[in-house]
Amino acid sequence: MSAARDGDWHLLGYDTDPVPAEASGLDDVIRHYETITTQMETQAKLLKKIGDGDETLLKGWPPMPCANGPGRAPTR
Repeated sequence: MSAARDGDWHLLGYDTDPVPAEASGLDDVIRHYETITTQMETQAKLLKKIGDGDETLLKGWPPMPCANGPGRAPTR
C-alpha cells in the first residue's frame, strides 16, 4: 500500500505526492545504502593512503604469479 504525504506539492508542479510510499518500508533500504556508504568511505580512505604514498598497505602479500609466465598476457 502506498501513502501519499501531505504537502504543498503544487509548489513543485504536482497535484499530489509524486512518490507515495510507506515510510516504514524505506527503513531496510536506508540501512542498506548506509552500509554501502560506510564501505565505500573505508575503501576511499585506504585508496587515498595508497595514493599519498603509504606503502605499508601494499606489503605482506607475495606477488601473484601469472599463469602464462612473467610478462605474458593471459590468453582467452
